[in-house]
Amino acid sequence: MKNQLLTVLLCLFTVFVVAEVSPKEKQALIDLYLATNGGNWVNTWDINSPVSEWHGITVENNFVTGISLLFNNMNGTLPVSIGYFTDLKILRLSFNKLTGTIPMEIGRLSNLELLALNGNNLSGSIPSSIGNIESLKELHLSSNRLTRNDPNKSE
Repeated sequence: MKNQLLTVLLCLFTVFVVAEVSPKEKQALIDLYLATNGGNWVNTWDINSPVSEWHGITVENNFVTGISLLFNNMNGTLPVSIGYFTDLKILRLSFNKLTGTIPMEIGRLSNLELLALNGNNLSGSIPSSIGNIESLKELHLSSNRLTRNDPNKSE
């Protein structure tokens, strides 16, 4: 009986120690890696290691809360899965070579406090969904080719 109880407790302990981010969040990070030529980043990731060990990633309570990859030679587009990080507070991807548009799904990041995409080559309209992020305290979008949607202008 003691051995069985010890085995159960050891298994539970292992689950808590090894617990990582959800498969959905890990896949969203892999999407970001693949979409931005992660193999050529300055600080690349070993996607077989725990997410908490990946450069620039902060994990708290098994959720990704920070992505900070400034000056990292990211070259490509932001995937729509960027909107999957429900607990993300910081998204810093400044001074890379990001192109394309900012996905509308970025507005799903309801806990985001800092969004820094400045110093890239992003284009198109700034998604109006960013205005839905009530927790947002800092927004850095300069030095891109972005345009602003004018809510007073009829299309």
